[in-house]
Amino acid sequence: MLIESLTNIIRKHKTETEQFLISNDYKILNEPKEAYINDDKNTEEANRLYVSDNLTVLKDLIKSNVKIDLIYIDPPYNTKADYLSKIAVYPKNCDRNFPKIEKLAYTDYKKIRTVDYLDEITKRLFLMREVLSEKGSIYVHLDWHIVHYVKIIMDEVFGKNNFVNEIIWQRTGSQNNGASYGTNFDVILFYKKGSGKIWNNPTNKYSKEHLNSYFKVDKDGKYYRLNNPTGKGYQEHTRDFGAGPVFPPNGRHWSISQNEINRLLKEDSIVFTSSGYPFIKKYLDDMSGKSVQSIWDDCIPPRKSGELTGYATQKPEKLLERIICASSNENSIVADFYGGSGTAAYVAKKLGRKWITCDFGASASAIAKKRMMSLSENFLVYKPAYENELKAKVLTNKQAVEIENDFIKADLRIVQQKKSNANHFKITLEKLAYEDKSCLNLNKVNIDKLCEILDVDPLATIDLWEIDTCFDGIFKPQIVLKRDNRASLPIESVFVCEKNRRMALKITDVFGLTLFHDWVVK
Repeated sequence: MLIESLTNIIRKHKTETEQFLISNDYKILNEPKEAYINDDKNTEEANRLYVSDNLTVLKDLIKSNVKIDLIYIDPPYNTKADYLSKIAVYPKNCDRNFPKIEKLAYTDYKKIRTVDYLDEITKRLFLMREVLSEKGSIYVHLDWHIVHYVKIIMDEVFGKNNFVNEIIWQRTGSQNNGASYGTNFDVILFYKKGSGKIWNNPTNKYSKEHLNSYFKVDKDGKYYRLNNPTGKGYQEHTRDFGAGPVFPPNGRHWSISQNEINRLLKEDSIVFTSSGYPFIKKYLDDMSGKSVQSIWDDCIPPRKSGELTGYATQKPEKLLERIICASSNENSIVADFYGGSGTAAYVAKKLGRKWITCDFGASASAIAKKRMMSLSENFLVYKPAYENELKAKVLTNKQAVEIENDFIKADLRIVQQKKSNANHFKITLEKLAYEDKSCLNLNKVNIDKLCEILDVDPLATIDLWEIDTCFDGIFKPQIVLKRDNRASLPIESVFVCEKNRRMALKITDVFGLTLFHDWVVK
């Protein structure tokens, strides 16, 4: 029954995608609403963080003619489970071992049927194919719950002949299960779009055990290996290794040219057995390493590491580094449409790639944004068009100012001094409160724990706050105040804002919730 439904799903979304590609009435749904540009780069070439549904993002990119060399996605696995993130809060009386609040990161399709999951991912995979460049590749990261059905979909969307690898990633050392074998791996499906693909063959260093078993050591202590100079398949030709023409063994052919043999003889890089058979001496220093196979057991995520963000399903940087290095080049665009904590974008930036990441979750997007800001990265934050609407409220010289939205309220102290054509401001943060705690999506135990912390320090959940002194609808903060390495938060800012300009302030908490406000300076 499910297979029959899958056939209908594939047919439906193939037709819908074809109709979308020829449509002329599509309106871009996500616009840049925040800009973090540190130099004179063209903002149209800037990297992109989308806080939005990936379906609209994919459609926007296709209609904007953006082409991507590598897509990595780590979508929900249809486990129907809840995934919790452990988020640190920072009371001022705590120097280390900050208290953690467990918050629901996302629910993995808990209330929908498997067929509905397959419908949702199929429509997105068809669009992902269209946004790939002709040399592009896609890696889809799943596990046993759904990967077999998605493999069928991928064969139809990308073509069975474009399947490259099924990669087994060992995600943990072991798992004890008294009723079955331990399940300690995920599956990554690797497809190319067309006949060509970017491929930089990944290698690993040889282990000490491998070197001792398969290599020899010369008088200078350097490792070398003896390679057979023949290949499979007989060819009737000869080579001269210094003692006259020699035919290859039965069923083999010489795999190196006579010129190469002459060079190796001069370098004393040919070794002969007692029977006179030649072997080529190849030094370890001249080898790139051992080609990576399709079972990856060397990227197990560390339990304690500086790269951990607390996000529930964060993947290790080493895993993404291998994929990005293998299937993209410098300046390639790397995209992750289920961005989570932003690891793919973070690693792509460090490897000199351009990036696009997308997640509609507030917590995930806030973590990704903070990671990219830590790299002093140039990027734009795209959101639905209605975000950051101009409010045009007049700012008067009030000592106490209260700003709020439907969920959060903040108390500020603002002092304004007029000097010539400019206004000098000092803003001090005093309190952040949650008027509607349902926005936090916490259980009662964690709500009570958080309330106790906020009673002691009402700023403990603020992650960063930013000020744009010339707001024009796109938030471009000139002042960013965030916690330092000891988690200390600057609570005061002094700055200049010209008359008749808009000034905007945004507060982001550790859960990814934001409080935005703007004023007209008179």
